[in-house]
Amino acid sequence: MTQRAVFIFASAILFFINTHAAVTDKPLPFKDQASLIARRVVAIINEAHYSQRKIDDDLSKRLFEDYFIALDPGKMFFTQKDLDDFKTFATRLDDDLKAGDVTFCQKVFERFKRKVDQRLHHARNILELGFDFTKRETYDTDRKRATWAPNEAAL
Repeated sequence: MTQRAVFIFASAILFFINTHAAVTDKPLPFKDQASLIARRVVAIINEAHYSQRKIDDDLSKRLFEDYFIALDPGKMFFTQKDLDDFKTFATRLDDDLKAGDVTFCQKVFERFKRKVDQRLHHARNILELGFDFTKRETYDTDRKRATWAPNEAAL
Protein backbone atom coordinates (compact mmCIF):
# COMPACT_ATOMS: atom_id res chain seq x y z
CA MET A 1 0.00 0.00 0.00
CA THR A 2 1.40 3.40 -0.95
CA GLN A 3 1.48 6.49 1.25
CA ARG A 4 -1.45 7.80 -0.77
CA ALA A 5 -3.43 4.67 0.06
CA VAL A 6 -2.60 5.03 3.75
CA PHE A 7 -3.72 8.63 3.60
CA ILE A 8 -6.97 7.68 1.87
CA PHE A 9 -7.52 4.97 4.46
CA ALA A 10 -7.06 7.44 7.31
CA SER A 11 -9.40 9.90 5.60
CA ALA A 12 -11.95 7.13 5.22
CA ILE A 13 -11.82 6.52 8.95
CA LEU A 14 -12.77 10.14 9.59
CA PHE A 15 -15.59 9.85 7.09
CA PHE A 16 -16.78 6.47 8.43
CA ILE A 17 -17.13 7.83 11.93
CA ASN A 18 -19.94 10.08 10.68
CA THR A 19 -21.74 7.53 8.50
CA HIS A 20 -24.19 6.57 11.21
CA ALA A 21 -25.08 10.21 11.85
CA ALA A 22 -25.75 10.76 8.16
CA VAL A 23 -28.03 7.74 7.88
CA THR A 24 -29.97 8.17 11.10
CA ASP A 25 -29.81 11.96 11.49
CA LYS A 26 -28.73 11.49 15.10
CA PRO A 27 -25.53 12.44 16.87
CA LEU A 28 -22.98 9.68 17.11
CA PRO A 29 -24.42 7.28 19.69
CA PHE A 30 -21.44 5.01 19.23
CA LYS A 31 -18.81 7.49 20.37
CA ASP A 32 -16.98 4.81 22.36
CA GLN A 33 -16.84 2.58 19.27
CA ALA A 34 -15.69 5.46 17.07
CA SER A 35 -13.02 6.29 19.62
CA LEU A 36 -11.82 2.69 19.67
CA ILE A 37 -11.78 2.54 15.86
CA ALA A 38 -9.75 5.76 15.64
CA ARG A 39 -7.17 4.50 18.16
CA ARG A 40 -6.86 1.11 16.44
CA VAL A 41 -6.42 2.58 12.98
CA VAL A 42 -3.72 4.93 14.26
CA ALA A 43 -1.97 1.98 15.92
CA ILE A 44 -2.17 -0.13 12.76
CA ILE A 45 -0.78 2.64 10.57
CA ASN A 46 1.99 3.46 13.05
CA GLU A 47 3.03 -0.07 13.98
CA ALA A 48 1.83 -2.65 11.50
CA HIS A 49 1.91 -0.99 8.10
CA TYR A 50 5.00 -1.80 6.03
CA SER A 51 5.66 1.86 5.18
CA GLN A 52 5.72 2.74 8.89
CA ARG A 53 3.91 5.98 8.08
CA LYS A 54 3.81 8.14 11.16
CA ILE A 55 0.67 9.91 12.21
CA ASP A 56 2.08 13.38 12.72
CA ASP A 57 1.25 17.05 12.19
CA ASP A 58 1.93 16.85 8.45
CA LEU A 59 -0.57 14.02 8.01
CA SER A 60 -2.92 15.85 10.36
CA LYS A 61 -2.92 18.91 8.08
CA ARG A 62 -3.66 16.73 5.05
CA LEU A 63 -6.48 14.93 6.83
CA PHE A 64 -7.93 18.27 7.87
CA GLU A 65 -8.02 19.58 4.30
CA ASP A 66 -9.17 16.33 2.73
CA TYR A 67 -11.99 15.84 5.22
CA PHE A 68 -13.58 19.09 4.06
CA ILE A 69 -13.02 18.12 0.41
CA ALA A 70 -14.56 14.68 1.03
CA LEU A 71 -17.68 16.24 2.51
CA ASP A 72 -17.90 19.16 0.08
CA PRO A 73 -16.00 18.44 -3.15
CA GLY A 74 -17.96 21.11 -5.05
CA LYS A 75 -17.15 23.75 -2.42
CA MET A 76 -20.82 24.63 -2.23
CA PHE A 77 -21.41 24.35 1.51
CA PHE A 78 -18.31 25.24 3.50
CA THR A 79 -16.65 28.63 3.34
CA GLN A 80 -13.12 29.74 4.13
CA LYS A 81 -14.54 31.11 7.37
CA ASP A 82 -15.72 27.60 8.29
CA LEU A 83 -12.26 26.18 7.68
CA ASP A 84 -10.76 29.00 9.73
CA ASP A 85 -13.20 28.24 12.56
CA PHE A 86 -11.83 24.69 12.75
CA LYS A 87 -8.20 25.61 12.09
CA THR A 88 -7.14 24.76 15.65
CA PHE A 89 -7.73 21.10 14.77
CA ALA A 90 -5.40 21.17 11.74
CA THR A 91 -2.26 20.20 13.62
CA ARG A 92 -3.85 18.37 16.52
CA LEU A 93 -5.94 15.83 14.61
CA ASP A 94 -3.11 13.34 14.89
CA ASP A 95 -3.01 13.68 18.67
CA ASP A 96 -6.81 13.61 18.95
CA LEU A 97 -7.10 10.44 16.86
CA LYS A 98 -4.32 8.77 18.84
CA ALA A 99 -6.34 9.53 21.97
CA GLY A 100 -9.55 8.36 20.31
CA ASP A 101 -11.04 11.85 20.35
CA VAL A 102 -13.41 12.25 17.37
CA THR A 103 -14.72 15.70 18.36
CA PHE A 104 -13.43 17.26 15.14
CA CYS A 105 -15.40 14.79 13.02
CA GLN A 106 -18.57 15.41 14.98
CA LYS A 107 -18.31 19.20 14.96
CA VAL A 108 -17.50 19.46 11.26
CA PHE A 109 -20.22 17.01 10.30
CA GLU A 110 -22.81 18.85 12.41
CA ARG A 111 -21.90 22.08 10.64
CA PHE A 112 -22.03 20.30 7.29
CA LYS A 113 -25.58 19.08 7.96
CA ARG A 114 -26.62 22.60 8.95
CA LYS A 115 -25.05 24.01 5.78
CA VAL A 116 -26.82 21.45 3.59
CA ASP A 117 -30.15 22.40 5.17
CA GLN A 118 -29.43 26.10 4.57
CA ARG A 119 -28.51 25.52 0.92
CA LEU A 120 -31.61 23.40 0.39
CA HIS A 121 -33.79 26.17 1.86
CA HIS A 122 -32.00 28.73 -0.34
CA ALA A 123 -32.49 26.59 -3.45
CA ARG A 124 -36.20 26.21 -2.74
CA ASN A 125 -36.53 29.97 -2.36
CA ILE A 126 -34.83 30.52 -5.70
CA LEU A 127 -37.15 28.02 -7.36
CA GLU A 128 -40.19 29.82 -5.96
CA LEU A 129 -38.96 33.13 -7.41
CA GLY A 130 -38.58 31.64 -10.86
CA PHE A 131 -35.85 32.19 -13.40
CA ASP A 132 -34.91 35.17 -15.54
CA PHE A 133 -33.52 33.74 -18.75
CA THR A 134 -32.67 37.18 -20.09
CA LYS A 135 -29.71 37.49 -17.68
CA ARG A 136 -26.32 36.41 -18.87
CA GLU A 137 -24.99 34.18 -16.09
CA THR A 138 -22.36 31.46 -15.96
CA TYR A 139 -21.39 28.67 -13.62
CA ASP A 140 -17.96 27.04 -13.42
CA THR A 141 -18.58 23.31 -13.48
CA ASP A 142 -14.95 22.39 -12.76
CA ARG A 143 -15.08 22.95 -8.99
CA LYS A 144 -11.67 21.36 -8.38
CA ARG A 145 -9.99 24.64 -9.28
CA ALA A 146 -12.42 26.71 -7.21
CA THR A 147 -11.37 28.23 -3.93
CA TRP A 148 -13.53 28.24 -0.82
CA ALA A 149 -15.94 31.15 -0.79
CA PRO A 150 -14.73 33.64 1.84
CA ASN A 151 -18.11 33.77 3.64
CA GLU A 152 -21.80 32.88 3.38
CA ALA A 153 -22.66 35.94 1.28
CA ALA A 154 -20.20 34.83 -1.40
CA LEU A 155 -21.82 31.41 -1.77
